[in-house]
Parts: sequence; structure tokens; C-alpha cells
Amino acid sequence: CGHYSVIHRLKDFGAYEGCDVSEHMVNMARIAFGANVRQADCYKLPYADSSFDLVVSGSVLEHVEDWHLALAEHKRVARSWLLLHRTPMAHELHCELKTAYGVEMAQWHLPPDLLLASCGGHVEALVTWSQTPTRWQASYLIKL
Repeated sequence: CGHYSVIHRLKDFGAYEGCDVSEHMVNMARIAFGANVRQADCYKLPYADSSFDLVVSGSVLEHVEDWHLALAEHKRVARSWLLLHRTPMAHELHCELKTAYGVEMAQWHLPPDLLLASCGGHVEALVTWSQTPTRWQASYLIKL
């Protein structure tokens, strides 16, 4: 659920469930929206295969040690659609350390072709915005 902006936008479209590795973020989402959220690890989501029509992965893949494993888990619980929201991109795969919310963490920059080949499916929509000429963020809506 991260900073819960996606839940805020999707909550009126039907049943949803959010999760975050951070208990603090889960509690913030519950307080702000009464959101249906739980603490969970992105490598082992507590849901059955094909549980959701749409899985939204917002600012997740770039902050985990093994983004391939996290992506595979997102795909496992998605029935039809996967939205990779605000994913840092670059022409070459690289990782740097950054501090966010007072915690040092990985910051992956992923080549689009590598990320999309790992997703399978078909890209239905793409939104990008530039940070520098060699790095940018992208959101991909993928039909699985």
C-alpha cells in the first residue's frame, strides 16, 4: 500500500486488498482510509494463485534485493492485469543505494526490455516521465 495513494484512487471501484512490508505504512493506510490492508512480504504474498483481476505494484520492484522473484510473485496472484507503477528505468541495469523514510535501501534502475521480457503478457498502456536523459520512471499496464 506504500503511501496508499493507489488505494485512495481504486477503493471506489470494488473490492481490494493492499499490503506493504512496513507495519507503519499499513497502519497509516488503515487510519487514513479504513483500508483493507495487511503486512506482507513481496516475495511470499499471502494470497492464492490468480486471486486478483488487477495487481498494482507501486514503487516496489526497484527497492527489493531480488526484483525477478518479487515480479514472479506479483504475477502469481494476478489473474488478468499487472500495473507496474512508478518504476525507475535506465538504459542499463544498475543498482545504487539510497535513503528513503530514514532507511537505506536498494534503488534498481531497470532496462525496459529486460523488465517487460520478465513480465510476459502484452503491454496495453505506457506512461513515462523523464528524470534525466538516461534515467526515467515508467508505469506499464500489462495484460497477462
